[in-house]
Amino acid sequence: MKYRTRTYYTDAQKALMWERWKQGWTLHQIAQLFNRSHTSVQGILSRTGGFRPPARSRCATVLTLAEREEISRAVVAGFSIRSIAALLGRAPSTISREIKRNGGRSDYRATDADCAAWDRALRPKQCKLVENRALARVVTDKLRALWSPEQIAGWLKHTEEREIHDLIQQINSDQMQGIEQELFKQRKRLVDAERELQTKTTKKAQESQRIAGNKVAAALATLDGMRRTELRDTDARLFPLWWGPVLIFEEGQPVIRPMRYHLRPAGKPAFYDAKYPGLYNSRRDNLRGFWKGHFGHTHGLALVPVFWENVVRHVAEHRELQPGERPENIVLEFRPVPQRDQLVACLYSHWTPPAGVDEPDLWSFAAFTDNRCLRWLQPATTARSWPCRRRTSRPG
Repeated sequence: MKYRTRTYYTDAQKALMWERWKQGWTLHQIAQLFNRSHTSVQGILSRTGGFRPPARSRCATVLTLAEREEISRAVVAGFSIRSIAALLGRAPSTISREIKRNGGRSDYRATDADCAAWDRALRPKQCKLVENRALARVVTDKLRALWSPEQIAGWLKHTEEREIHDLIQQINSDQMQGIEQELFKQRKRLVDAERELQTKTTKKAQESQRIAGNKVAAALATLDGMRRTELRDTDARLFPLWWGPVLIFEEGQPVIRPMRYHLRPAGKPAFYDAKYPGLYNSRRDNLRGFWKGHFGHTHGLALVPVFWENVVRHVAEHRELQPGERPENIVLEFRPVPQRDQLVACLYSHWTPPAGVDEPDLWSFAAFTDNRCLRWLQPATTARSWPCRRRTSRPG
């Protein structure tokens, strides 16, 4: 079987593709212009999610090829960094970075440096969080706790605030780009399925129409949530493995620490997170059993503005199931009036990795729960947290 050679489209051909795509041409119609398969055109259009990328251009403030030629000649002549900077009217740090990132004084070449700068400016580029794992863990934990980029940057203001903020923005940009590309793919799948159904009704086309429609709606909802700036009531929800504020005492002083809502016992291996998925709640009937290492030693108060509880309807209504009725889960919302943080009693742990293990320290907590009604329910379907009363006066 003979295969066609790979085609590398020119900039003019790519521009023609985008013009026809904007006019509403299909992939097959565009591919016929170049006598190629539609998949070769799809690869170019889907790379940016079906949106035409802006034309690349150099920033007016970057070094030009002529300036790099001057730097190359000055380096050969033995000029100092400050002398070269004065000659070109540039900052000495600019000249120093230019030479260091392109081979140093011994290997600096103007043409190679100019091509490398053009390639480095290409977007998207690999996120810096991929290269810095420790920083990635810190930023990920804060994002799971629903911290905004501004909050994280303020918390890390002594550790390169501007860079952290840019990294978070880069994460959001990369995620949105991936979702937009998936949206383009599912929209095409939906259109193809609808076109097939117009000629012949098949189960495959109907399934593709249903699945693609659901995925398009989900992608649009996700993009809308990422772009919004106003808060919603659901933003206050705290799910297992998310992070929330916990009030504890350290050296006699009250301290609020962000902790993960899934306790990892101190001294236990990290795989306990997967082995015991229910460690976000510490049941009252097991405090002197599984939790004996923490009960009476490490107690805290989780600060919860709104509390949601999953319960079974007939249990919440204090009645038995009717004939033919199936258990139904409902969500109850507890919101104090006037609005204030609710104090939920909890156990917490400060987990530190054993020697030789590349893991960060972990603060985590588990809320006290009373599961006495579980004899009527499926396991872990309901758990009543223990609130703490606010004292208005000290005991006499």
